[in-house]
Amino acid sequence: MDPEDTTKKIERLKVSSKLKNISTESLTKKKSICKGLDPENIISGTRRTHYGGQFVSQVHDSLHSYYLSFCTAKMETSFRHHPDNLPPVPIRWSQMLRHKFRKEFKIAAEKEFHTLKSKNTWEFVEEIQNANLIPLIWIFDYKYDVDGYLAKFKARICARGDLQYFDEETCA
Repeated sequence: MDPEDTTKKIERLKVSSKLKNISTESLTKKKSICKGLDPENIISGTRRTHYGGQFVSQVHDSLHSYYLSFCTAKMETSFRHHPDNLPPVPIRWSQMLRHKFRKEFKIAAEKEFHTLKSKNTWEFVEEIQNANLIPLIWIFDYKYDVDGYLAKFKARICARGDLQYFDEETCA
């Protein structure tokens, strides 16, 4: 340590200290541990009663970081949706496009479409005139974990079998 830095620190301590009888030699000299009383450790003057307030502020400063750690830990956790706080599931594609979770449902629908396409579930054919086409419907749903909170968004594509027309009677 530079001697000039030491003298600057001593000067700052002199100015900032409220104690009147501290000598500069006692600040620079290393204290050795001894059994007896050292007269340099005795502070002369009146008692100071304002230390209580300083102690409270020091405790508050040390607790401040303690409280901040809990605040940041709480901030890092993500919000989990409970079924009571979720909007109703969309019934059709057009409702899904206006839904609060449209982005998540759209991702689930794309995943469903690509999964079915990779399994060769259907094949593309040319449109036949006067054919009875069965429309499709998207069914959206929420999936929950074991605690009952939202885990993921589900989308399924289904054929509307209730609108299917049968040519022959199959009942006996």
